[in-house]
Amino acid sequence: PTLLLEKAKALPPADLIALWQFLANDCSLVVISTPDLEAAYRIFSVLNNRGLDLAPIDIIKAQVLGLIRTTAGDVKSRAYAKEWSRIESSLGRDAFGDLFGHIRSIYAKKKQKYILVKEFQEHVTEYKTPIDLVDKVIKPYAEVWDFVRDADFEATEHAETINEHLSWLNRVDFKDWVPPALVYFKRFRQQPKLLAEFFQSLERLTYFLLVTKVGINERIETYAALTKEIEPETFKGDLAALTTLALTDAQKRKFVAALDGDVYDDLPKARMALVLRLESLVRAPGVQLQNAVSLEHVLPQTPPDGSDWLQWFPDENDREAWTHRLANLVPLDRNKNSSASNYDFAKKKNVYFKGKGTASPFVLTQEVRSEEKWTPAMLVDRQERLVGVLKKHWALEVSPTESASKTPDITTATDGQV
Repeated sequence: PTLLLEKAKALPPADLIALWQFLANDCSLVVISTPDLEAAYRIFSVLNNRGLDLAPIDIIKAQVLGLIRTTAGDVKSRAYAKEWSRIESSLGRDAFGDLFGHIRSIYAKKKQKYILVKEFQEHVTEYKTPIDLVDKVIKPYAEVWDFVRDADFEATEHAETINEHLSWLNRVDFKDWVPPALVYFKRFRQQPKLLAEFFQSLERLTYFLLVTKVGINERIETYAALTKEIEPETFKGDLAALTTLALTDAQKRKFVAALDGDVYDDLPKARMALVLRLESLVRAPGVQLQNAVSLEHVLPQTPPDGSDWLQWFPDENDREAWTHRLANLVPLDRNKNSSASNYDFAKKKNVYFKGKGTASPFVLTQEVRSEEKWTPAMLVDRQERLVGVLKKHWALEVSPTESASKTPDITTATDGQV
């Protein structure tokens, strides 16, 4: 309103009269009364079919700056309006909006039931002291959110390790891990060694929840419990105090069983992240990982009659047991070619896995080209090695007695592994 008034005052008298006549004769003022803010937001969203969408952060901004104006004056309100705009521009509108959802989760520690504005007001304790809300909540969390989402934290040590774990967390298809990450990052930003250890464990917990397909409610409860463990002033960053990060032997066995199962069919939301995480662990340190375009089955899903595949895998059950497991999956830097997928092994590895005279950028794919045959016996060894790489990375070993009595045989278990 202030900006519009200033613009109007600058108009020549004739234009000002014309503007007034237009407003008086051609415009209508519609006043809608609603019982509460939630109803007002919904009605506005329906009626506002031509304007810029009203985001929850717009309502929160108006209320916060209005409170600052009321309690601290116009000068302070304008200063905080500039700071608000700076933070929003730095993050981008979408990421800034996401931040408010994560802040709500930090405070509420439960699944969102109502519109964000309502829950933000109810749960974020600093909401009634708007200057503290900006200075102590929004601004510091915005800074660490920028590091977390872009995996570009800078420090004199451990930064590369921290960013690696963050990059793999960001590949997961849910963001429930972000609230505890923000809280820990905000508290221990100046202690990169602690950050590296925390994000290593958070990656393991997150991939356990992803791979074992834990439901959204249990997932939210798990991360809320972790946030609650991080918050007390008495907590000094020691991971041993974060019991939620630990995996029991039973959880480790469940994790390994899922990794050893039909990951392509059973884990459509996790399979690409899993294969690329595996790729990152088998390649030389420091070599940049290229994003894959697709995943290919070395042993085809539908091998043609008379092919080498049916000679090597004459038993249909044996063939199905291996088709969708890690040992038979490789990343490609191109789209799948449905006809090339069914080539005999010799032709497939030289044409499809190489192509145009250049080697694949992926170690897992290069390994295929070094094999003479693709047989069940070879896959047994490959599967055990690849699952072992992930077991070592995520520290999934259990005590020998537990492992021997309860872990399924890695070479034969194919059912009930999710």
